[in-house]
Amino acid sequence: MIPSAMASVEEQQTNLTKDAAQLKIEALEAELGEEGLKEVVDYLELQASLPDVVKAMPYRALAFAGTQEESRSVTFKYIDGFNVSEKEKDRYKVGIKDLWDRYPDEITKDDYEFMSEIGPMLVNESLKSYEPVSVKWLSTPHKDYAYYACDGSSYRNYAKDAADDPDNGVMDPEPFYRYYNHYEDGSLHIGGAPDR
Repeated sequence: MIPSAMASVEEQQTNLTKDAAQLKIEALEAELGEEGLKEVVDYLELQASLPDVVKAMPYRALAFAGTQEESRSVTFKYIDGFNVSEKEKDRYKVGIKDLWDRYPDEITKDDYEFMSEIGPMLVNESLKSYEPVSVKWLSTPHKDYAYYACDGSSYRNYAKDAADDPDNGVMDPEPFYRYYNHYEDGSLHIGGAPDR
């Protein structure tokens, strides 16, 4: 038997050896459950194991969607909504089915053109089923995301308070610029986030 004071010291030492990432994983497991966490881990392992040609493919999430029957039928439903001829709809369905059948090991750069063609059309069709998009950064969750994104930083309260302010006091004219201005690649120094 271990005295309770000694057991308490051992427990504290065990907690000290866990880093922040391990503690976050444990919190995520508590939230998702063991099965949910296993799904996340399996998905991340799959994504890491994909060939480089797949990782670089435009709209690669669409190719991954073919691994689930429900996603396949939703994709076909969206293709049915395209404003093109029936012959073109059939061509898109055959093309995406062929890609799904070859995913992930037989994908080539030759598939990029098809994905660049069908990808934006599917995105536009899927957005038709949603309410019109409105300004969302005024909401409390956006402020919370900004706060948590700066975890450990002395700027976290500033980020939360500024989350509902338009960048530079004006809206960006096109969505591309809004995304670009919310991004920064620290290695390549691409993105407008530091200036904003």
